[in-house]
Amino acid sequence: GVQQVGRTASRTHWESAPARKCTARWGGIWEGSPPEMAPTLVLESLGQAGGWLIVLSSDGARRGLLVSIGEVSFGDPVRPGDVIELEGRIDSSSEEAAVMSGRAMVAGRTVLTADRLMCVLVDAGTLEDPQRTEATRLLLVGSHA
Repeated sequence: GVQQVGRTASRTHWESAPARKCTARWGGIWEGSPPEMAPTLVLESLGQAGGWLIVLSSDGARRGLLVSIGEVSFGDPVRPGDVIELEGRIDSSSEEAAVMSGRAMVAGRTVLTADRLMCVLVDAGTLEDPQRTEATRLLLVGSHA
């Protein structure tokens, strides 16, 4: 799939990790006039931020597969050039699953909130080559995370 998250910041294992998505003024993600990002892509960005929190918290051993969404609320639209601040957190987790929630904001305005995103946790190596996951991790958090 397309990587929607552009950068993750410091994290608290199995708790939270802020991330950032910088939108480009070009590309096929814009709809309508004036152009807006499809709200489902904002939700995907938040889901990817949560997914990376699982990867980082498990030292690359686990990945989350989204199986259900409890509630989503869409706010203001995302426009070309906006920087989306993603605040994902894990509300609960076990060996088999994690439940996450979070929000996406642009310039202090809430553009999306999501609650009770449930993921099953699987061995990361079954979804992607561990070397590729590590290369992406280094791009997202740098070598010191």
